[in-house]
Amino acid sequence: DPTFMTDIFDWLKSYGGQMIHVYGENDPWTAGEVAQDILDGTSSIKVYAPGANHGASIKSCTMEDQARVKVLLEEWLEMDVNL
Repeated sequence: DPTFMTDIFDWLKSYGGQMIHVYGENDPWTAGEVAQDILDGTSSIKVYAPGANHGASIKSCTMEDQARVKVLLEEWLEMDVNL
């Protein structure tokens, strides 16, 4: 039922404004990643973990992406964050 994904994308556009989408570079599920146009207009971001699979985490991302995540989390939470 293709309307299911449309509902998810609509929810992300309306309520998913503070989400960090972490994808592994070698994860086959990355083929179904959230399209950038869904995230446009939100403060949500996508980051990729080089060489990682489905177990990707923020710590497995590049230092640049880790820094982007840290800045966003500190902004959203209004506190210092240690990754």
